[in-house]
Amino acid sequence: MRKALKSPKPKLRYVQRHTRLDNSEQKRYSLICALLGWLGAINCLIIGFYILTSSTFLPTEQSLLEGYLATGLTTTSAIILTYGSYLMSKRKTRKGGIINLLAGTLIPVPVCAYFALYSQRILSWLGPLSIPLLAPPIISGTIAVLAYKET
Repeated sequence: MRKALKSPKPKLRYVQRHTRLDNSEQKRYSLICALLGWLGAINCLIIGFYILTSSTFLPTEQSLLEGYLATGLTTTSAIILTYGSYLMSKRKTRKGGIINLLAGTLIPVPVCAYFALYSQRILSWLGPLSIPLLAPPIISGTIAVLAYKET
């Protein structure tokens, strides 16, 4: 009896992709992340300025205090975002990404939610438009944290 010839099964090798980016890709992603962080800082300043000017036209003392507090918080967030973007432009991308992710999430999101939902609905007209205003620093931080393992 003759044995049937079997074709050899190809061995499947799992090729791991090298996660380290080369220099040109690293520079490009660092620059994109830094620009998104700076855009987020500008958006924070615009939101803080709008809240302050809107709250000064309301007659109560509480609204003026809330406006000053929101302006201080958004200015602080913009300064922290600028520092994180500076770190990204100086090739400390992971550290800058963590800073941008935290500064873009922890300060502006609660401020916008408070003024959109509770406090005289100053930002209620923005509604869904406030999400793209807050998105750049969060995207910047997420890209930087996920793309860079050890920079």
